[in-house]
Amino acid sequence: MPAITEVRNTPIFFIIGRPRSGTTLLRHLFDAHPNVNIPSECNYILALSRKYKHTEKFDRKTLEKFLEDLKQTKSYDTLSMDDELLKKNVFSVPENITYPELCKIVHASYASIHDKKEMLLIGDKNPAYSSENFTKVFSLFPDAKFIHLIRDYRDQATSLLKARFKSLSPAFIALTWKGSLKTINRCKQKSPENFFTLRYEDFVREPEKHFGELCSFLQIPNDIGVFSFNVKKEKYIDHQPGINYDMHHKSLFQPIDEKRVGIWKDFLKGNELAVAEKIAGNVALQYGYQKSIDKPTLRATLSAFRWEFIYILLKGLRSFIYILTIKRRNYFVAGLKKNKMTNFVYYKIIFRSKTKE
Repeated sequence: MPAITEVRNTPIFFIIGRPRSGTTLLRHLFDAHPNVNIPSECNYILALSRKYKHTEKFDRKTLEKFLEDLKQTKSYDTLSMDDELLKKNVFSVPENITYPELCKIVHASYASIHDKKEMLLIGDKNPAYSSENFTKVFSLFPDAKFIHLIRDYRDQATSLLKARFKSLSPAFIALTWKGSLKTINRCKQKSPENFFTLRYEDFVREPEKHFGELCSFLQIPNDIGVFSFNVKKEKYIDHQPGINYDMHHKSLFQPIDEKRVGIWKDFLKGNELAVAEKIAGNVALQYGYQKSIDKPTLRATLSAFRWEFIYILLKGLRSFIYILTIKRRNYFVAGLKKNKMTNFVYYKIIFRSKTKE
């Protein structure tokens, strides 16, 4: 790992986009790049930011607490960090380091399975950033560059359902998709030169071309050798046992093609499709995603209004959870999961789905 001073000054970029929009594929391509260090997904930056973003002095006691909090963060185990190396790097930082710079130190401590040369860039990928939380990431790293991946919300919903994720309502997925675009676009207007927007559909049709454009945007050498990352599936599984590749990322290690473009057409039907298009259809038109239904029924319109209300309530709940400390947050979420009434409302009403494969 380079010297602490070099890491503090190393540029950082973020891959943002809703889940199942190609962000994991892009992260693995950059992980294979010899000049990029980009750990797997862990939302510690946002989880710890409220506590540490205003810290002016990271003395030994504060750093010890930071490491303790870091390791309690959800999905920390998927980072595959060398604990001793991480501890050494963190305890080597100067007391006047800022929280965003400290996050870079953590990221730079990630040990990739790929061979690395000079580290020119630090990366981060997390779909959690492509929500109302994006403004927090943007304020922490105003000079960062952002690769924004967009996928047809209907394909995204279908992919989530087939991968058996918990977000089992196409209507709710459409709402988060639309909300994500609105939030990110507001930030894009402030510094458009720091954003690269790319449709998933365009990327999978010409991956090498678009990856080259991304490398130019990030000002790093283009290396088409990254596309051979998929031959190392077994190494990834051994290196990151906390990630269920076979269930959630079945197509990741297959050749990149466009066979998953338009998969919703054989999957989403009836009122579920009508409600999703009522919610996000007009926004989607701006990105070339055409509607399949010209005029939604009254039932679909009323359902869309109901989902909008549910979405607002859940945004409020997430905002409340965000202000809690890590321990209280974990305790609160664990309590919700154990509560029978909460589980019934969450899984049987909010996220139920009648769609069948």
